[in-house]
Amino acid sequence: MRQEVALGYAIPISRDCVRNLKHGELYPLGLAHQLTINDQGLQIPKKRVTHDLSNRKKHGLSINQRVIDEELPACQYGHAILRFLHLVHHIRLQHPNQRILMCKSDIDKAYRRLHTTPRIAAKCMTAWSTNIDKDETQQEAFIGLLLTRLPFGSSPAPAEFSICSDTIFDLANDLLHCTLWDPTALPSPYDADLPAPEHLPNDTPFGDALPVDVHLPPSQKAGVEGYIDDGIVAVLDAPITKRMVERARQALAMANHLVFRPQAHDEPITRPDAQCIRKLKAEGRLQETIIFLGWHINSRSLTICLPDDKAIAWTTSIQTALKDGSISYDDASTLVGRLNHVAFTIPSARHFLNRIRRLEYIADKYGTAKINPQTRCDLKLWLDFIHQANTGLSINSIVFRLPTIICFSDASEHGIGGYCLNTGLAWHYQFSRIERESFTLNLKEFLASVINGKVHLPLDKSPHPCLLSVGDSSCAAGWLNKSNFDPTLEPIHADVAREHARTIIKHNACEYSQHIPGVTNVVADCLSRDFHLSHKHLTAMLKSANPPYLPQVLTYTPLSQQILSWIGSLARNQPKRKVSPKQPTPSTLAHGISGWTSNATSNFPTPIWTTKTKPPSWTSSVLSCKQYALEHLTQNPSEFLGPLRVRPSAMWRRPLLQVVGLIQRKTLPEKRTSASSDKQKHTERKTLQLNTKRHYLPQYSGTSSPSLIPPEKKPRPTSSPEPSSMVAEAANIVSSQRKNAKPDPSE
Repeated sequence: MRQEVALGYAIPISRDCVRNLKHGELYPLGLAHQLTINDQGLQIPKKRVTHDLSNRKKHGLSINQRVIDEELPACQYGHAILRFLHLVHHIRLQHPNQRILMCKSDIDKAYRRLHTTPRIAAKCMTAWSTNIDKDETQQEAFIGLLLTRLPFGSSPAPAEFSICSDTIFDLANDLLHCTLWDPTALPSPYDADLPAPEHLPNDTPFGDALPVDVHLPPSQKAGVEGYIDDGIVAVLDAPITKRMVERARQALAMANHLVFRPQAHDEPITRPDAQCIRKLKAEGRLQETIIFLGWHINSRSLTICLPDDKAIAWTTSIQTALKDGSISYDDASTLVGRLNHVAFTIPSARHFLNRIRRLEYIADKYGTAKINPQTRCDLKLWLDFIHQANTGLSINSIVFRLPTIICFSDASEHGIGGYCLNTGLAWHYQFSRIERESFTLNLKEFLASVINGKVHLPLDKSPHPCLLSVGDSSCAAGWLNKSNFDPTLEPIHADVAREHARTIIKHNACEYSQHIPGVTNVVADCLSRDFHLSHKHLTAMLKSANPPYLPQVLTYTPLSQQILSWIGSLARNQPKRKVSPKQPTPSTLAHGISGWTSNATSNFPTPIWTTKTKPPSWTSSVLSCKQYALEHLTQNPSEFLGPLRVRPSAMWRRPLLQVVGLIQRKTLPEKRTSASSDKQKHTERKTLQLNTKRHYLPQYSGTSSPSLIPPEKKPRPTSSPEPSSMVAEAANIVSSQRKNAKPDPSE
């Protein structure tokens, strides 16, 4: 705290001043023990002061709870590591046998670079007491601090500072691609602190980049990415990019220097440099291996792994919890965050987090929680996941890959079915009475998607298979990626999700799920319903109808005895449900058949279709295309086809990339229906929060409930400069400079 006052980040005040300050609020301080590096790159201990602005959270009185999240600036740093991996993968895909160099830059005391308003500073005060020099009332000495800078622990702080940091990263990207800038003639002030580049041995093999489903511009050979105060650059090291490599070495440092105010020689208050010189000397060099956001990235082998120090520390914490047999809330909360970090490289491992999250919930309620045998097994499995992440995984399994297997599935009350669009291999299974009564319809949809992976993944010969599971159930599509089932209330759902995770991890695969309308999932619907037809008749019906997503060749395979036994065991473990018996309902296509004829030119019988009739409105268990005319569905299958995979652009490409000029179009993320069982309660709670919040921060005196005092209305300015004209003027200046500049033959 002495440093905070010396640097002008906080103003010390007396106890009486704290008590008399209008609308003042006090929040406790915390101390986080962390590791950092010195200028030699060696790890050293570090203590970070945190500000607990979520104090009194259970009472709903903390300042973080009164922040209107909907009005915060949009944050772009959430997918920074994923976007950077896409950039490295793209450069490797375009240049398979060329080096890719990377370097980092860090903003020192990032949040302390931004001021807060006096009103917010009064609400974020802190204090500490000491028993030295007690006053005449024998009370402990009390020292208050009025923080004038953005506090650590404030929920709006990341969003507020990202406005500044994203501008720095985009400016660095402009400098990186600006041929007018010659770093040798106009170097950054930190040029002398930047180490020389470092390369791996020439005999180190290059990792192969597999085809992806998203595409950056083919001409892009470098880029800048950042997460709040950490910036990173990747650039192709080749003869054609020699000048660009020189700019990449200094782009981030120069951008930091241009954005922040330079230091004067006679600063009235000591002010540290905005650029962290200590980390710049250790990690500022261009190299092929680097640690970014807790991950060790190797651009030569195209791998990512968990650093050794994190793997050892996290493994030790799990082993300690297993030895003690119980865990506290703080340790459980920290453990969940660490395991979720590991799950970035092993997404299927998130299916094994539900019991550990419940352990955290119990520890939060009672202080500590005992580790039951099932949770103990999950923790031991997570030791294997940490070891796997520490060993290293291919970046090909993390980026948005082009699917090697596209599988469709569907379920009805009486059966499930699925097929592979690539190979045409199909399967279907009719439930027994016990299985039909034990499983819900959503669970049957989920089970069909999981069996699809168990059937088709072993047949894929790719070193890193990529499975795309397509179905007409939004619940199953969400459960394939992440499941938070309560193991006591939904044990079968959790078992199915865990079995699916084991299948994905066993085959070193990655998976995506996609929801499509039921009207286009005709083939899988027929497989899950038409058990009264033979395989020959079923194939003939589908070939004659020509529905969407029909493979050219359709073959059938029975499910293995292992899968059948697994389905039966699930039904035996599921609590019995009271359901009314239902008769099997054929698919919509089967309803349109009036007979069969033999065709001399074909080995299959040809169905006779009813013409100019619309199927009646069947029950809810019938295919969702019931409202469409049969001949329209069968004669115009291309009308229902659409893109199966739409990736949100913010996850694989920086939204802006530049400060001046035209930007690329963005793809918004898809809004999925929540698969949570308490969806209605969550919606009501969210609506209540929105209705009680205001467009200003309520003032809280510390003794009673917050009082809502509206702020004074300010008159709207009569005239303001048009942003479009300003951008156009800036773009004209840049374009004229580029026209007058001589082309660089090396780029």
